[in-house]
Amino acid sequence: MRKLLKSRYFNYKWLMFVTFIALLTACGGSTTENNSGSDTSLQTTGAAITIDNAGVIPVFANHVTSTIIYVHNNTSSTISGINYNLDNEDSNNAGSIDDSQCIAIAAGQSCALKIITPKLSTQQAQGSMSIRASYNFANKPNSFSQLINYALLDPKSEQIGDGVKFKSGASISAYGNKSGYAMLYLYASGSNQNYIISDITINKPSLRLDKNYNQSTLAANTVQAIEVSSPITPLSIDATVTIKSSLITSANVTTNNVNLTNSDQKNSDSQKSLSNIQFSNSTHLAVQPVSAGAILTTGIVPLINTVNGTNASMLIQNAGNHNAVIGSISAETGISSLSGCSNTTLASGDVCTINFSVTETGGSANINIPYTGGSSNSITGNVTWFNGAGAALVSIAAMNNPLSFSATLGATTQVTITNIGGYTLSNITISTPRVLGGQATAVIVTTQGSDTCTGQELDVGASCSYVVSVNDDATDLNQQINLGFNANYAGSNGTTSYSRVMPLTYNSTAYGAIITLSSLSNMSISGDNIESEIQNLTISNNGAADATLTSIGLVDNPAYLLANNGDCGASLAAGNSCTLALKLGPTYNSSSTESTGTANYLVNYAAVGQTPAGVESTSVAWSVSSNIIQPPIISMVASVTGCASGNGITTTCMDNPTATGGTAGNIQVVLTFSNSSTVTAANTISLPESSSSLFTVPGYTLASNSCANGASANNGSCTIVYNLPSSVSASAFQSNLSQDNFAYDYTYGASGELSGSGTNNLATMINIVMPTLAIESINTIAQTESYTAIINWSNLYQATTPSTATSATESNGSVVTGLSSATPATCSSVASNIASCTALITTTNSTPVATGYLLKATAAGGLSATPESFSINFKQCHFCDQWHMEGKSRWLFRSRC
Repeated sequence: MRKLLKSRYFNYKWLMFVTFIALLTACGGSTTENNSGSDTSLQTTGAAITIDNAGVIPVFANHVTSTIIYVHNNTSSTISGINYNLDNEDSNNAGSIDDSQCIAIAAGQSCALKIITPKLSTQQAQGSMSIRASYNFANKPNSFSQLINYALLDPKSEQIGDGVKFKSGASISAYGNKSGYAMLYLYASGSNQNYIISDITINKPSLRLDKNYNQSTLAANTVQAIEVSSPITPLSIDATVTIKSSLITSANVTTNNVNLTNSDQKNSDSQKSLSNIQFSNSTHLAVQPVSAGAILTTGIVPLINTVNGTNASMLIQNAGNHNAVIGSISAETGISSLSGCSNTTLASGDVCTINFSVTETGGSANINIPYTGGSSNSITGNVTWFNGAGAALVSIAAMNNPLSFSATLGATTQVTITNIGGYTLSNITISTPRVLGGQATAVIVTTQGSDTCTGQELDVGASCSYVVSVNDDATDLNQQINLGFNANYAGSNGTTSYSRVMPLTYNSTAYGAIITLSSLSNMSISGDNIESEIQNLTISNNGAADATLTSIGLVDNPAYLLANNGDCGASLAAGNSCTLALKLGPTYNSSSTESTGTANYLVNYAAVGQTPAGVESTSVAWSVSSNIIQPPIISMVASVTGCASGNGITTTCMDNPTATGGTAGNIQVVLTFSNSSTVTAANTISLPESSSSLFTVPGYTLASNSCANGASANNGSCTIVYNLPSSVSASAFQSNLSQDNFAYDYTYGASGELSGSGTNNLATMINIVMPTLAIESINTIAQTESYTAIINWSNLYQATTPSTATSATESNGSVVTGLSSATPATCSSVASNIASCTALITTTNSTPVATGYLLKATAAGGLSATPESFSINFKQCHFCDQWHMEGKSRWLFRSRC
């Protein structure tokens, strides 16, 4: 029987199981957190912005690599104003980023950030840089940093075309979120070859590529970034990604350093053919668990040529989801003047820098960084330095670093050593691997052909390789093994020894069955007993052991939400998945409200020797809408047309067609009914006049009604229009009309079989005002004289002055001899609803002298002014003497003047 995981794993799983059952018992239909499947739920406690964990970026000799890495917004809000900074370990040979990109990222989305590595050479063969994203979220400043490592490819990769390959794998950390991401980098080997990718597979079903790369092409000396995502589970997961490629042969295909597209490949199908040579390459991935804690990683330190200086630096990142408390950092012989990072706390996603110096002569030593907060208690970074281009020097690279495997199963990786120095190396020995952390065992594989290094000579530029096997019975994450190399060379001082160490990181992940469930979206149907909805659910086993599905099914579900078993049987093999279907409805909802709830799908499982049994769940929210026809939402607005003034609340109108020359009905009350719902109001909207005081003024008449078919459509409307009377007493007009509860009825339903009613406040107040006439005061008129009387109009809410007539009479209305008045001939223009006219009063010498005469002014339609009284007096006169001489006689006459 395979060995079991450590007891801490089982205690944790048991706690998860008990907690889950307690939640179900206490909360009934409450939603449980889903940490499985392809759940893309947005984070609430993790890092808002994350940058993908990255594999080593491959760099071709004397070239830079331009590629991308994704920046993710894990929140439900757009994050803007993101700033990026780049920290290079080697300032003399620095990489760069395009910080004009990814400044704003929408909620739940990602953005491709362009990065460019430095140009590398044989003795400047590796390095790292840190990308820092700074932003504000929830009114607080935040930041996230990610280490990016890069390394020179073996020169043979540019000479020998052996397919599309991975440079290295990676570990996926979620930084407190429900999903994590890693960016892997492919490169095409050879010099003039072009390859077609026939397949990329991942042996654990819950891990996903960002897109389908099958049938895409890659030219030699080019790099392709691919992203892998994974749900974060209570247990760690290891996975293997495998790429298969084929060589494209064609006389017409000579493209170099070009990343071909799918369309390019399709357009030249007639000119290409695939060779019979098929290539395959794999790399490892490890997915850190929910309880990963602090995880320190180091950047790759460039090989230090002390001719250019002895000072250098090393980057350290916390790739876990908890703070790392760093102790006192120390170094082996040859490294001194350490500063930075010691006795500090490094938050999740943060990076710090260790500065140090090395001796001027060549060497290789480690820097040890102790820390607490995670499953590991230290991390070691290797530093290699040399003096001058002719020094002894090798590069060491592992095909899979980090090396990831399931506990008790183990894995192997090939280590390649290349002589990049100035001397032939002899008497090569490979040191026994030294396990620095965890409980692993590591040995050099001794089968024939597995080790081409031991005891051999290695010329300058030549390579050899060996295979190391690692196994661990426990779950140990981000632990380290030092791989050593020893040789001799004939130097100027005779035979000299040379040695170097390379750290190999390993992840021994949980052995057992690890079940994850795909996320489910909300399900919704109409309760018409016809509609239904079906949704698939995938159960995946991401572990290394076969799972026995002891029970699967829905809980907290209504009778009309069911699940079948699909192709899921009693067991699920490691690395496999099965699919079943959930069906909601049909059902009839006779309630007037929507029926809603949340159901959970539970999987109880076990594996041989796995104690306690596991349990996973995912939730689905469901709803059934009411099948009761809801009444439409009818509203009413009243307005008045034909009025000359008004502010929308109080409207002042003047309507007397006879007096003003207008026509009956030019003042109207318009009632507009609107349907603001999707329910059809199918039939006539009626107005029960008996319930409304709007009709208390006699003479209102119905002018039009467009509501015969109702306000049928969403946002539809109709109008009912009433005319004000054309003639009525002034007292009736001169009153405000308002109604607080104006009532109306309507019908609805497919055939108008249902009825409803409503009331609305009639906000418009109609103030109907009559025009008025007034005569200015008249005093006295003398016999045989005339007088111009002024007649004033007010309340003229119109453009023209009505015609008027005047008459001068005795107080009892009798005609007076010689007294008359002329109809006004002229009127001034209407301004501010006021105008004036003139009337001429004339008398004769026979008009009796008296008081109490009246001037009356009237207009058609019964409008009149209050009569104005006046008096008639004798005409004022004087006497004079006039002498008339005729001959010698003189006569005296007296006459009236």
